[in-house]
Amino acid sequence: MLHVRPPRCCSFSANPWDACGAKAFGLNVAWIERVTPEAMALACLESETLPPLTMFKALRTQMDELGVAPDHRIHALSELPDLVARS
Repeated sequence: MLHVRPPRCCSFSANPWDACGAKAFGLNVAWIERVTPEAMALACLESETLPPLTMFKALRTQMDELGVAPDHRIHALSELPDLVARS
């Protein structure tokens, strides 16, 4: 409808599977990595027993291995203006 080719678009998602799907379709992708691997490792070291929420976050920090990777990784929506300005 807008006559914009996929490479001229950018998909933003905090869900790894959505980011992989958008990249496989040909879109530019920015993955919002809400929990950094470093922060997750620190959270895991804080306790001998991991609560379910920490385990869920640990799974969400892993990018799915589907043969594609996001073009950009950001940690918060506040980083979007700088990303758009660079594009």
